[in-house]
Amino acid sequence: ARVWDNAEELSKEFDSGDVVHIKGHVQSYQNKLQFVIHQLRPAENNEYDMRLLVKSADRSSSEYMDELLRMVADITDDNIKQLVTNVLNDKEVQERLLKYPAARSIHHAYFGGLIEHMVGISKTLKYLSEIHKHLNYDYLIFGAIFHDIGKLWELSIENGINYTTAGRLVGHIQIGCELVDKFSQKILGFPDKLRYELKHIILSHHG
Repeated sequence: ARVWDNAEELSKEFDSGDVVHIKGHVQSYQNKLQFVIHQLRPAENNEYDMRLLVKSADRSSSEYMDELLRMVADITDDNIKQLVTNVLNDKEVQERLLKYPAARSIHHAYFGGLIEHMVGISKTLKYLSEIHKHLNYDYLIFGAIFHDIGKLWELSIENGINYTTAGRLVGHIQIGCELVDKFSQKILGFPDKLRYELKHIILSHHG
């Protein structure tokens, strides 16, 4: 689209990543269609659905959630199962998880990308645990879910995919460890050693 009049003034109305409401006309220029903007303003939240403007996961997030919970149900350690279940059933976590991406650009950088990533990793590790019986299924599934769960607060999807203040200054790894602390402390008798082991899984996943 092109702005020929009042371009400098209109450029002050929005930033990169904002959704805007525009009016204009289409004309032919060098045998191609060109959209000429006459009016432009930031769009209100109720005027658009971001999922229609950016790429989304191929399957619905609710399908991925059901698949994830089925794998969580197979966890045998009661403390780990309760921790993971409580986090996934938390209202704020679930609302974010059903729509957040796994990254800004590297992988699964689209709506619903994070839960798709979690399910993909969980399925891979479940398969490996069936072949290599010495592997701990409970730790594997926990790691698949929690290694990137801090992305729910590291990223923002208000106007495209951007980093939050917490994401820039703290990062998803530390946020994930804080989540373990917060929810494990609510479980009576949760072992300190297990808490450290679970946090180690998150802390070590980038090497």
